[in-house]
Amino acid sequence: MRGPVRASTGRRAKSPPSRMTEASSAGRLSDTLSRAMLDAMRIIIRRPGPETIDMTPDGRFIDPPATPIADRVFRYAVLAAIVALGLSIAAVFAWFALMLLPVALGTAAVAWLAWRWRMWRAGRRY
Repeated sequence: MRGPVRASTGRRAKSPPSRMTEASSAGRLSDTLSRAMLDAMRIIIRRPGPETIDMTPDGRFIDPPATPIADRVFRYAVLAAIVALGLSIAAVFAWFALMLLPVALGTAAVAWLAWRWRMWRAGRRY
């Protein structure tokens, strides 16, 4: 006999899962997850080739070749361009602030005169 049969539907009743199937499915799941994580790590962490140590037979290290003069000049030119750009931006902001200063002082003077006018009209001393 295969198992208890329900009277109303004629289908077999589901038996509760055993602990062995739960444990084996959990083990399969953890194996699958660990394999997936290792695959992802292989994609993210790319191992470069073996490192080489340049050493002479008597045990001294070989110095890396000096950078060419054109590369050094280019680096300093780029550095000078970046500094010049920063200074020019700062100069533009300073110029804008100095151009705005008379406008702000004029506005403050007009506001002070309007306040004085109202105080005079009200007959009060400040």
